[in-house]
Amino acid sequence: MKQTPLDRLLDLRRHREEKALETLTMRENAHRTARARLDDAKTAVVQHAAWAKGKEQELIAAALGQNLTQLEITRIQLNLEVMAIEHKDLQKAVEAAAGELRERRKELDKARQVYRDLRQESEKLSELIQLQKAKALRRQLSLNEALDEDQTGLLRREQPSQRPL
Repeated sequence: MKQTPLDRLLDLRRHREEKALETLTMRENAHRTARARLDDAKTAVVQHAAWAKGKEQELIAAALGQNLTQLEITRIQLNLEVMAIEHKDLQKAVEAAAGELRERRKELDKARQVYRDLRQESEKLSELIQLQKAKALRRQLSLNEALDEDQTGLLRREQPSQRPL
């Protein structure tokens, strides 16, 4: 059966809807990956803080009751500063991961909205096509019925009347 322009339009809309669904799936995966990166970055900060606290306590415990040279004090200070810098770097990584997650969330929300809009358009067009097909069917049935009535009327007029004499 030949496709009507509305059927072709529906096919095009459904194709766009499928592409939007593919995009949505990619955005969901990107969001999930960004969430995992943020979780990993937060875990790294917590683990580093625990490790740094333990290391700091070790350094202080080793220094207690000792006559320390200036070089040893400087070494302890440098170790503490390095741990603090590492901690700040890890916190910056958390902030960057959180920013990436926000961006992926925006993209995901936009992709969801686009898919939802395209889906609604396809559904509305599909409903319109069904209504038009039903209307065309009713019209065709009415035409067929009218033709049948006309033909029956013509047949009656053409037949000689059979009146009793």
